[in-house]
Amino acid sequence: NKAVFKIGGNGETQKLQKLIEEYGVTDIVEFQGWVSGEQKQHLLANADVYLLPSYNEGLPISILEAMSYSLPILSTNVGGIPEIVSDDNGKIIEPGNKEQLWKAIEFFIHADKNQLKEMGKHSFKKVKPHLPNEVKKSLIELYQKI
Repeated sequence: NKAVFKIGGNGETQKLQKLIEEYGVTDIVEFQGWVSGEQKQHLLANADVYLLPSYNEGLPISILEAMSYSLPILSTNVGGIPEIVSDDNGKIIEPGNKEQLWKAIEFFIHADKNQLKEMGKHSFKKVKPHLPNEVKKSLIELYQKI
């Protein structure tokens, strides 16, 4: 009763559903399908941690969105992810390293709520300059100078 994994996305969904049932983890793993709009907002607002164990990325918008909800991030050291995720706001692992993934998940399961909250604050602080209102301010200042 320490964790529930809500998986969003598309791709090999039937294979995923089969594995969830095969491993008997239907009580802790919920496949959400493609997530957008209010459903995405609800999931992010009610999450404790955002997990994206990707093998190949640029700079995922989904991580930036999760950071805007003040969530700690668990992801991999691919693409631009290490530029926005570090020990102050999450954990970075090697892609495909199941042992590192498990240790990082255990860290978050056993972390103090205040520690998670502090990591989330760092996430928000890092992403804030890239949010629409902040970009708008910068553009207005630029236009006024010109």
